[in-house]
Amino acid sequence: MRYVHFNRRRYLARHAAHSHRRHLVWKEWRRQRRIRELSGETGAHEVKIFTDDGPKTVRGYRRVPMPSVFCFERNLDETLEFISDMRTRLFRNAPNFKAAARTLARKHLLQDYFDFKDMSFVSPTSALVLAAIYDRLNSITGFKPYTVDEDRWHKDVYDVLCSIGFHDLLKMKPHKLEIKNISEIIIQKFISGEQVDNVLLGRLHENIVKSLDKEAQERILYAEPYGGMIEAALNSFNWAYPQSHSWDYPAVPRWWMTGAIDRTNRIVTVAVFDQGVSIPVRLPSSKYWSGIEGIVARFLRRNPNEGDAGINDATALRIAMQLARSATGLPQHGKGLHTMIEVAERAKIGQLRILSRFGHYIWRTGERPLSSQLKFPLDGTLVEWKLQL
Repeated sequence: MRYVHFNRRRYLARHAAHSHRRHLVWKEWRRQRRIRELSGETGAHEVKIFTDDGPKTVRGYRRVPMPSVFCFERNLDETLEFISDMRTRLFRNAPNFKAAARTLARKHLLQDYFDFKDMSFVSPTSALVLAAIYDRLNSITGFKPYTVDEDRWHKDVYDVLCSIGFHDLLKMKPHKLEIKNISEIIIQKFISGEQVDNVLLGRLHENIVKSLDKEAQERILYAEPYGGMIEAALNSFNWAYPQSHSWDYPAVPRWWMTGAIDRTNRIVTVAVFDQGVSIPVRLPSSKYWSGIEGIVARFLRRNPNEGDAGINDATALRIAMQLARSATGLPQHGKGLHTMIEVAERAKIGQLRILSRFGHYIWRTGERPLSSQLKFPLDGTLVEWKLQL
């Protein structure tokens, strides 16, 4: 056996230990990279951002994938979970968002971004909520957002977002100028306001009516969604943004609204969204609550399962809807909820869906109303009518 000097042996031992440590570090790096890949965060990679000045290639770091189906009807839980995460990511650093974004832009870096390429379907209603979140961010920060890899979006998703006015919101031209209707579905550009603007709401209602054939026009005028649109905007203005409320993130006291017409199936969809305190929060704190506590107690006696864990959001929302239909002497907010139900009732086949924080309420023609507690909250209140004419 060849003799190895002590210093040589010591060097080999140190070298082996160093190589072992490097191997362990490499294995840990591979493990972390795999975790990022599974979570959609793939590390540094090239992406293309689109602004009014045209596309520009930058390096993106954290990719947050959108749900494949972004829709409250077809994929409720995942859509709500993503919206809750998006809201936190966008608004938690809102005061410093503009300065940080400009610094990264100068360095041609994109810290993290929502990857719209993963979406294969987006409904007009969920697109409205998406646009409202970005509109709120724009109002808070004054920063003009941009799109990422817009040329690689799914065609149908691209058409829906363009039709609803997503690019107008971002104050930029769409990558593609040609927009085709999706399966004969006409989507109206969203409107927004703080107070009730009869002219603005009337113009949206008129555009919806004009897109229908003569028979369907008569049916939609009988259903009178305009009344529900007025009440939803009025409730947002009067109730959704109390001055005494303490907000997690800066509030933008507005409502957002859109409409969609499926001419093939003769279905009209109207959606109204606000990012206020929600119905379950506002109802118990209202000055009218003490006057209807007896009605609430009778409701819980008739529905004992509703009160097992106290009045949760689903129960509060169901109580509010039932009071709107049965009680007299309610404030205008309660009467407005009743008007919303009447719109669905007057359609040939109607559906009213309300999402408010953790509460979910659905009224359908010929069925008993359903209320359920959501796994993930929707901060604010979303009202959606689907009217088959």
